[in-house]
Amino acid sequence: MSGMILLGVSIYMLGMLAVGYWSSKRIKNLADFLVAGRRLPFYLALATLFATWFGAGSCMGASGTAYSRGFLGVISDPFAAGVSLILAGFFYVGFLRRLKLLTVTDIFGKYYSRNSEIFASILMIPVYIGWLGSQMVALGYIMYILTGIDPTLGIILGGIIVLVYTFAGGMWAVTITDFIQVTILVLGLFIIFPVVLNKVGGLGGAYHVHATGVLAYYSSKTGL
Repeated sequence: MSGMILLGVSIYMLGMLAVGYWSSKRIKNLADFLVAGRRLPFYLALATLFATWFGAGSCMGASGTAYSRGFLGVISDPFAAGVSLILAGFFYVGFLRRLKLLTVTDIFGKYYSRNSEIFASILMIPVYIGWLGSQMVALGYIMYILTGIDPTLGIILGGIIVLVYTFAGGMWAVTITDFIQVTILVLGLFIIFPVVLNKVGGLGGAYHVHATGVLAYYSSKTGL
């Protein structure tokens, strides 16, 4: 394991914890903790939305699925998920904001009953456990690749850090760390693009792959 890599990972983790500590100073009430007091600037709101949906599932899982199963294999995620976000933005989010609700299930409590709100929350738990679990598994393997530690230990260590800064700083900590992570992700994609392009033989090689495989890619589930 390279000492520089270990140093970089350590600085990154300590930076996330520092963000959590700094964000805790902004927490005055429940609204500050859950929705950042509804005062998020546009760039932070955009970054956290992007980071939430363009994580391990989209960057690693969906790309692998698209390669092995073709375009039809990724219609449900991420494309259908993206459409659902657009529809929610146009028809649902403004309604929730006007009512000053803090969570999606609050609407059940407001218009129906407390029991229906609890039931809706229970139904959402398995979905988010599965989604969060996939992110943590990806984190564990990234830690293994970077540092050589056991993936399970990487999951535990990464999970502890995420829990600490989230519980300390709430939505403020989540959005600021998301902004940092998105910046790293986008810069990394721009850096890795020419490397990948070189691996397939440059623009000519990429065009050849496109010309020979694009019809099968978009019309079947067999991938490339």
